[in-house]
Amino acid sequence: MTTMSFEKWRAKFELAIRRKTPEGIALQKCTEYLRRPASQLPEWLRYLLSEDPGWPDDVHVAFLRLMYNMTLTTQPLRPFKEQEDAYARKALRDLTAQAESFVQHLKKTAQKDATAERVMITPDHHLFMALNLAPLLAAYQNAATLSRYFLDLLERPAYFRKPDVIDTSVGLLALLVDTIKVPEHQALELIYLALLAQGHPKSQLEDLRSPGKIRWGTFRKRKGANRQWHASFNSRLLRDPKTKEPTKLKSINLQEHPVRKK
Repeated sequence: MTTMSFEKWRAKFELAIRRKTPEGIALQKCTEYLRRPASQLPEWLRYLLSEDPGWPDDVHVAFLRLMYNMTLTTQPLRPFKEQEDAYARKALRDLTAQAESFVQHLKKTAQKDATAERVMITPDHHLFMALNLAPLLAAYQNAATLSRYFLDLLERPAYFRKPDVIDTSVGLLALLVDTIKVPEHQALELIYLALLAQGHPKSQLEDLRSPGKIRWGTFRKRKGANRQWHASFNSRLLRDPKTKEPTKLKSINLQEHPVRKK
């Protein structure tokens, strides 16, 4: 299935939705929820919304974009992409270990020299008595922190089975039901339309309207697992050392999550 642009998705989605239907009521409730002061929203949600250039001036479009991002389907990898990415992860793993080891060594050197803010290292020639590598320590410490952060994300538990349409939508379901407090049946109808606008055939979306799937707790179990993963991710967000606010990293995509065996 080819990924369409947000603009095309929005046009299809808004053409299908109606105001007084369960999905229309759910969308209205979501928009009203996001009109709250930012301080009243969960930190992880503010983090997601901050990636949208229109937030908070147009909360309706911001939520549509968030819903679009959270229902995107991962595209098949191009040839050799898996091998290339495996090499990149290994190289990052080695780089992280080396950077962390180098940082620890320079810190020990500074402590032994009792120089506090200086890291004096002698060269292997006689032009200088010693050089202060404090700027290099700061750079490598930042690199080590970033490397470890991304490595932890890249090496999270792999899928035990092939993701299905429920996995595509479970993060959005958790947001709607647990955070915004949209009734489950309304949330599922809203997600149904969102996925339909992404290009999924109706035959793939039958589970979203299956009383059996809902009664047996299929959605709720995966929603709970998704909540746990996001809680873990939120606790590890990179933060500005002064403000303690999450660092804005445009490269992070939060739509995927581990899928575990039942």
